[in-house]
Formats: sequence, structure tokens, C-alpha cells
Amino acid sequence: MTVPAKLILLRILLIPVFLALFFSGLQIYALAVFALAAITDLFDGIIARARGQMTDFVKIMDPLADKLLICSALIALVSAGAVAAWLAILIVARDFIITGLRLMAAGKGAVLGAVITGKANTAFQMFLIMAILVGVPDIIVTILVYIVVILTVISTAENLMKMRSRGLL
Repeated sequence: MTVPAKLILLRILLIPVFLALFFSGLQIYALAVFALAAITDLFDGIIARARGQMTDFVKIMDPLADKLLICSALIALVSAGAVAAWLAILIVARDFIITGLRLMAAGKGAVLGAVITGKANTAFQMFLIMAILVGVPDIIVTILVYIVVILTVISTAENLMKMRSRGLL
């Protein structure tokens, strides 16, 4: 198993740890675990590209691990009243759409990696979640929410266009 694959699995394993800490009221520790999980997302890609280990497993599981982490955190934040439900629904719906598109592509023998706006979207979603956990001022959270919404819409459209251009839609 490659280092990028191990980092992806670590990110997935950190999700229940984050949730346990969050729901126990240990926000600073939850933030630390979430930040660690977010950092694994950065390094798995860097290492995979540097070592030529961008395997199908990495291409498929990396975005899925991101979705699991972000959706879990958003749902936890909604339950705590820290995030509006509409935002979580928008992001989760987009993630289901993209996952469905990837499954369709896989059914046709193609592996769709992440698009650049999708990577930016993931980064801003993680940054938004950490900003909320830290307790930054509402104006900063609002700006991050607008950025995330815009990137969510653009990355969804970009994924759809990518599939269509490859004859997968």
C-alpha cells in the first residue's frame, strides 16, 4: 500500500475521532483532528504526484475521503446550530452528484480525477469548517460561505462538462 493510500485511509479513520471530540464539547481537539485530516489531503496528492503513485485507488478514494470528512463535519455543525442546513444540503447534494458521475464513468471504464475548481472547493470547505471551529468573526465566515457556494456551483458544472466532453454523459 502506497503512502498516499495510507494517508487517505488515515483521513477516513480520523472522521469518527473528530466527531467524538466535537460532540464531547472538546472543540479545540476536534479542530486539531480536523486540521490533521485536512493536511493529509494536501500531502497525499503531493506525494502521489511526486512518486508517480496516482493510482486509480488514489483518484477514486481521495475525493471520497474528502467528501466523508467534509459532510460529517458539516452535519455535526448543523446539529450544533453553527452552520445553516441549506449550506450543508447544497454541499452534500453536490457531493452525491459528483460521486454518481464518477460511478457512471467507472461503469464505462473511465476514472475521473478531481477538477481544479473541485480541489479549490474542497480546500475552501475545509477552511470554512476550521474557521467556524476556531470561532472567527461572522463576516469572515460569511465571505467563506459565499466562496464555497460559488465554487460548489462552478465545480459541479465543470465536472458535468468534463464528462460530456469525454462522451460519458
